[in-house]
Amino acid sequence: MKLKFGMSPISWSNDDLPELGGDTSLETCLRETRLAGYTGTETGGKFPRDKDALGKVLKEHDLQLVSGWYSGQLLSISAEEEIANIRNQLHLFRDLGAAVLVYGETWKTVQNVRNAPLCDKPILPESEFAAYGEKLTKVAEYCASEGVPLSFHHHMGT
Repeated sequence: MKLKFGMSPISWSNDDLPELGGDTSLETCLRETRLAGYTGTETGGKFPRDKDALGKVLKEHDLQLVSGWYSGQLLSISAEEEIANIRNQLHLFRDLGAAVLVYGETWKTVQNVRNAPLCDKPILPESEFAAYGEKLTKVAEYCASEGVPLSFHHHMGT
């Protein structure tokens, strides 16, 4: 099996903390990604969300789309609502050949809240894991049926 390696643009600019690399251009990120020997990249906040524009910028740097982040809200909405919310990004990823969509549950996230004490972090009660798992499975099955499997990225509480 031949392995392909992709880079995450968070190494150049952080979507959660824009002051970390916020002045680094997408051009710099992609040029340096390729220069480092990577053949693929995840998406990030500076990437176009239009198929033609994203495809063009990746092609200019001889890069492929390998995956990208999706900020999920399944703890607060139904699986059907999440599927409706994820559809456009999923189709963009599918159309550009991404291997997976990285799903992170971000409802009640504290990662952007500088003064949030960790003792107040959200914790999913044990009694709610099964229902959450059922909803996540429905979303994952939909993603797989559209040709882009879901990869779950856990955060505090999940």
